[in-house]
Amino acid sequence: MTEPHSESNEEHAGTSLKTEVAGLVGQNLRITRALKTLSAGNRTLLRATDEQVLLAEMCRVAVVHGGYRLAMVNYAMQDDAKSVRTVAHHGSNNGFIEALNLTWSDTERGQGTVGIAIRSGKHCIFRSTSDDPRFRPWRDRAIEHGFLSLISLPLRVDDLVIGTFTLLAGEEDAFDRAEFDLLDEVAADLSFGISVIRTRIKKAESEQLARRALTRDAVTGLLNRSAFLLELSAIIEANVHRPEPITVLVVRLTRLQEIYDGFGYDPGLEVLRELARRLEAVLGSNVTLGRLQSDEFGVFLPAHDARAASIVAAKLQTTLAEPVSVGEIAIDVAATIGSSFYPGHGDEAEMLLRRAAIAAREGARKDAPYYTYTGTSQRENPERLALAAELRRAIDQQELILHYQPKVDLKTGRIVGAESLVRWMHPKRGLIPPLQFIPLAEETGLIRQMTYGIIESAIRQQHAWVRRGVELPVAVNLSVRNLYDPRLVDAYTEQISTWGIEPRLIDFEITESALVDDPERAKQVLSFMRNRGASIYIDDFGTGYSSLNYLVSLPVHFLKIDRAFVTQMKARKEARAVVASVISMAHNLGLLVVAEGVETQEEADTLNALGCDQGQGYFFHKPLPASEYEKLFH
Repeated sequence: MTEPHSESNEEHAGTSLKTEVAGLVGQNLRITRALKTLSAGNRTLLRATDEQVLLAEMCRVAVVHGGYRLAMVNYAMQDDAKSVRTVAHHGSNNGFIEALNLTWSDTERGQGTVGIAIRSGKHCIFRSTSDDPRFRPWRDRAIEHGFLSLISLPLRVDDLVIGTFTLLAGEEDAFDRAEFDLLDEVAADLSFGISVIRTRIKKAESEQLARRALTRDAVTGLLNRSAFLLELSAIIEANVHRPEPITVLVVRLTRLQEIYDGFGYDPGLEVLRELARRLEAVLGSNVTLGRLQSDEFGVFLPAHDARAASIVAAKLQTTLAEPVSVGEIAIDVAATIGSSFYPGHGDEAEMLLRRAAIAAREGARKDAPYYTYTGTSQRENPERLALAAELRRAIDQQELILHYQPKVDLKTGRIVGAESLVRWMHPKRGLIPPLQFIPLAEETGLIRQMTYGIIESAIRQQHAWVRRGVELPVAVNLSVRNLYDPRLVDAYTEQISTWGIEPRLIDFEITESALVDDPERAKQVLSFMRNRGASIYIDDFGTGYSSLNYLVSLPVHFLKIDRAFVTQMKARKEARAVVASVISMAHNLGLLVVAEGVETQEEADTLNALGCDQGQGYFFHKPLPASEYEKLFH
């Protein structure tokens, strides 16, 4: 009686053991495929540089190496329907993916693993596609394709769920705890890989925008002067061994200031943009076009001789002759085109551009629409060129020195800082006035290196003064060309780092007229300096064409009243009224005011009575060498 019962128990035990062994085998297989997916996925992540390639490769890895029937990456769309887009997949599906019509909204088609995982931010598993009622919209097609269980794991980038990594298996009851833990790592790694690629792309885009800001004109989007010169220099260098003619054209807009005066600054900028579009259309994409300064465009034409240049110039004149609409008014924009040629007029980019600009100005003076450089300009006389060569040598050998003119608080008489003023003691000519060599530096392109040297000297001197207990700011003057210089910010930052002084000890002064040329470019450069701690001065205020509209938006601390108004205050009530108005306006804008050229006690008292904050001039102190300036504090 007991034997059959014993045999039955043995059979039952054997069946249970087989079931248990089969379960263990299935579990091991699932763990193995998840491990293979994780391992192959890690190798993929190391090589990935493109997001779409990464997604496709991770899906392929899951199917080919892991053995899953189908792998998908689905992204949540931020549209009204909260739709889901399958951005990558691998595995045979025969139209299954196209028929999914997924959403992550809380509707019937949002109750699948994808919609639930996106909404909840947690993984979702359907262990049986045939039994789970939430899978009803897709059940028949899934069973037909052998997709019997599935899992969706959320993908996170910057703490936001952007979609899911979804795997479909060919057996029911897949994705137990051990398999899930491994796949959760796969999804985390994939999220990390997406984040890294997107961060890299954002960084590259930011760098590209930064490079564009340094090389492009903010108004027209054309190359700025520095970038134009770099490209022209590259073409010239490429022509050294087999010289081919190169034409440089400068298009000078002779009535642009009239447009600013008559219609305002913004309409004037719109005229510039329209003219830039016309020039681009005529020249085509293979010709280099740039905006050199407020009223000049530059063009260079490789392999163009004088005859070919005149043909191009005629086409440009034709398109510029068409009126430009400002509102309902059609405006005629006059232009003169000047030309110079490589190698006949020079073998340096700066020289060729300068000579084409001289030709444009000479053409405007003679009312000629097109004029070629002739070399007869006073700007090109031998004495002046010799002085330019000597100035280059003086800059290279650091012969230029700085004198410092104190700025004084008008209420207390206390020195609050100084302006650095460059001096050139020529070994043979003696002291050369700044008004003679600074414009020369501007016209010959030497102003860039000169400014670098001035910044370095001022920072080096500040380092010495700080060590002696003197910590007052020193201002450095910037020109229009400095604002176009893409190396200026780096040169300043490098010197600040080298000498270890606080940026607040170096201020910057820029003339009002320089701001008119390109206020957006000025704003970029000056904002950087201000953010580092520098104070910004607008020099010679009242002598240019300032627009209060952009003055309000510029990162400025001080206005400097030009000495012409200060010296006329006693004789002319109008000058005094202008000074009073500037002081009142500046204070209303939250700015401080410095008066230049103060030469008498009466002028100082008058300025103080009007509320002017600081004064600068011979009444207080003339510009002093560093050693003399330092004595004022001992």
